[in-house]
Amino acid sequence: MSKFTFRLYAVSLDGVRAVGPLAKEIARCDPDLARQLRKSSASMHLNIAEGMDAAGRNRVARYRLALGEVNESIAALDIAEALGYVEV
Repeated sequence: MSKFTFRLYAVSLDGVRAVGPLAKEIARCDPDLARQLRKSSASMHLNIAEGMDAAGRNRVARYRLALGEVNESIAALDIAEALGYVEV
């Protein structure tokens, strides 16, 4: 259980948990895409955690990086669905 109370932290961790089983399924067909999905979802969560204690421009930069990783994760899931690896 996390000690953080920032709501976005909990939401992103739930997202990482949801990606885990999908990444395992995707890995059966495309290990590289699954690896990229795991990396981007983990990076999203880590950047949110770093942003929580950052200030000013650094905070904004961390959250922007996290958003970019979210977009990358969504794209990876879209690709996996388009190629028939999973149903999202």
